[in-house]
Amino acid sequence: MPLELLSEWDQLSEADRVTILAALVEIVDTRLREETWYPNTPGATPSVEVYGAHQDELRLTVQFLGHYLMYCFAQSGSDWAYHYVFTGEAVFVGARCVTNTVVLVVEKFLSERDVDSYDRAATVAEVRDAAIATLRAPTPLLGPYRSRRSATQ
Repeated sequence: MPLELLSEWDQLSEADRVTILAALVEIVDTRLREETWYPNTPGATPSVEVYGAHQDELRLTVQFLGHYLMYCFAQSGSDWAYHYVFTGEAVFVGARCVTNTVVLVVEKFLSERDVDSYDRAATVAEVRDAAIATLRAPTPLLGPYRSRRSATQ
């Protein structure tokens, strides 16, 4: 993971990082319950990682990824699973989340025979790499800096 995207995250105290990660887990958990068939299973929590952070005078903006593999045991017939991967951005003032946006980017159905060979780490890495590329993409110039030629084409 590019270190420059996490330098401001790494400057936070361990206690602040733990508190913010717990809030991000709750955000992804809530989104799973809203958007998917996600059981109310005690102890079942999504994994969350931060891949970017930016601090200004008052706020910390955190870009994160959350994922969860839900395995469903059939009472008869074949078991199955779903792998859900989310990307998101949350803004914190102190340890309090004031706003967040979370998008489900992968909802993968897995049959019983596919679960053992499925590489969820590779799926998560692919989503992470795409999300980081978006953060690093140059911002296009707009307005008066646009050439006449591009405006007419």
